[in-house]
Order: sequence, then C-alpha cells, then structure tokens
Amino acid sequence: MRMFEPALRQLQQGEWSVFGPTSFLRYLHENDFDSRRVETAAMISVDSIDRLAPELREAGAMVLRLGKAEDGPGTQFALIGTPGRLEDFFLIDETIFTQPQPEVFQPGLNMRNLLPYYLLPKFTERCMVNLAFASGLIGYALGLDEPWPTAAPATGAGTFTFSFLPYPGAKPLQHVAGQVEIDAIFVGRRGGQDTVFVMESKMGRRGSLAKHKLAYAVWALISKVGSRPIVPVYLRLRHGNGQVIFDLVECQWNGAALTDLTCVRHKHLVVDLPE
Repeated sequence: MRMFEPALRQLQQGEWSVFGPTSFLRYLHENDFDSRRVETAAMISVDSIDRLAPELREAGAMVLRLGKAEDGPGTQFALIGTPGRLEDFFLIDETIFTQPQPEVFQPGLNMRNLLPYYLLPKFTERCMVNLAFASGLIGYALGLDEPWPTAAPATGAGTFTFSFLPYPGAKPLQHVAGQVEIDAIFVGRRGGQDTVFVMESKMGRRGSLAKHKLAYAVWALISKVGSRPIVPVYLRLRHGNGQVIFDLVECQWNGAALTDLTCVRHKHLVVDLPE
C-alpha cells in the first residue's frame, strides 16, 4: 500500500515543492485508503530516514506532521519534495560522527555515587541519559564552565503552535496545537552565560535522526527562554563490552529553515563499567 503516491504526483519533480498541509484522514478518504488500517503516527511522524515510507525515499520527499488539521478531522501533514536532497532533513550518524577514536571519560566524583548505575543488569535509555548527567559527562562534552555536577534535566511533552520554514525560500508552514515531546531540557553556564540546551536521545546502533525532532522542541520553547541562547543537542547511546558509549553532537542553525540545522561539534565518549 503506497499511500503517498497520489500526493507525490502533485509535487514538482526535481525541485523544492510542497504538498499540503492537509488533514491526513481527509487525504486517506479522498484517495480511497482505509484509515482503519493505517497507523497515523508511524506514517507521518518519522524520526529516522529508514522509517520513511518506501515511496517517499524513492522520490526524495520528506513528510512532516503539523498538528491539528484545519481543513478536516485529525492531524495535518505536508510533503516536501526535494531536488535529490532528502538527507537535508536528517542528521546522518556516519556523516556527523567525526571523532573516530573514543575518549574514555573519567567521572570527576567518588565512584560510590555512581554505584546504583553499575548494579543494574540492563541499561535503559533513560538510565544511560541519567548516568551521562550524574557523571559530569554532559557538562564535559558541552564545555560548560562547571562541568560537574550538572542538574538532572527536565523532560516532558506539551501542545505547541509555531510557524517555520521547511527549507530556505519556502513559504512558512504552521504547526497547529500539535504534541511535541522533549527528551531533555537543562540550563548550563558556558562562557559566563546561562544557556538552554534541548536534547534528543536515541538508543542503539548508528543510524539517523530527523532534524524536526530537535527543531520542533526548540521552536516550541524559544519564546519562553528570553535572551538566553538555546542549543539543540543530539545524543546517541549504546552499551556493550563493559562500556557505555555516548556520541554527543552539538547543533546550530546556519539560517532560519529546518534544513539549516547543522552539527558543529561531536564528542565520542565511553564510560567503563566495573567488572
């Protein structure tokens, strides 16, 4: 079932173009797809390039979930056609992980304070994120003025409305009262200035991260942080062979559009686990 093909036929081949936004349920009905057999979130809210529908990857098109539909029921979505530049919407690990050899991180505190982490038979994603904060690894990797201790991050979700450019020169898209999940947000002092860091974490082998997973969180919060800088951070987590492995990527915007989000620094760190 290649449900995006009707929308893809309305994009301009080989150049930047947009289909939508429109109600996903209305789109399914108008094109004779059974909405009862479709998992909306899985189809229009993808977090990595390999989760895109095959017809979108083949056509070089991105799908974006855009909150509450204004022309029908449920959630709205848009497709962005690209001139062969689908990867502009993703952070690709093999490209952005630039530090080839891992650095062994030595926590700057009494190891007794980390003992609870080492007693667990299996690490969850949240546990590894907490270890990164408790050990001072996050503060070290981001070059904070006081790398340790770094307070535990806040996490949560909310409903947010904001507008943004999907690519330079595009007309703004509106994200309307849509759910945005925030893996972690914390404040650290860097260069003598309080800085807000927004983090998206992923567990497992190398892959990719859709840029909107970070960008939506930043756009949802930016009006609330005042004059403080806000920095997107991507954290990839793995464990094995007696180590917890952290790939931390600090990002920035080189412009105003979603595709302008780029990485500026990668730290490849490991924490040895006691036997």
